[in-house]
Amino acid sequence: MCPPVAAYIILAILVVPALIRMGVYPLAAHLFVFYFGTIAGITPPMAPDAFVAAGIADSPMMKTALTACRLAIVIFILPYIFVYNNALLMIGNFWQIIWVSLTALLGVFALSAAVQNFMSKKLPFLPRIVLFGTSFSLIFPGLKTDLLGIVLLFSIILYQTPQLGKRFKGYFLRE
Repeated sequence: MCPPVAAYIILAILVVPALIRMGVYPLAAHLFVFYFGTIAGITPPMAPDAFVAAGIADSPMMKTALTACRLAIVIFILPYIFVYNNALLMIGNFWQIIWVSLTALLGVFALSAAVQNFMSKKLPFLPRIVLFGTSFSLIFPGLKTDLLGIVLLFSIILYQTPQLGKRFKGYFLRE
C-alpha cells in the first residue's frame, strides 16, 4: 500500500510528462494523477482501503471492494472531466466556468442515479439507460451535447415527478 503523497511523486515523475506531451494542461495532468493515486486504494484486486473497511464491517472482502468501485464510478470519471474541459479548473471566463460546473454537476447526478438504479424509487430499464446516455452527454464537452443532456435529464425527472410528489406529500402538505 502506497501513501497518496508517495504515489503522487511516482506518478508525477512517470506519467505527468507523457500527459503534458499529449496536450493536457499541466495543472490538469498533475491533478489527474494525484486524484487517481489517492483513489487507487479501493480498486480490486488489491484494494487495501476496501479490504480494511470490509474487516471493520465484517463483510466479504471482494464484494465490499466491488461495491466500493460501483459506488465510486463517478469519482473515477471526474478526473477525465477536468482533463477534457479546463473550465472546471477555473480556467476560462466566468460564464464558461459556471456552465461547465453546472453541466458536470448534472452529469454526475445522472450517472449516480443510473448506477444506483434509483431516483425517487427504483428506475425502470429504459429510463436507466437514458440516464447513462444523459450523463455521458453532459460530461462530454460541447454545447449541443450539454443541451441534449439537460433536456433528457429533465424529461426523466418529469417522468419521475408523480412518484416524487407521492413520496413527499406528507412533508409539504399536512392533512
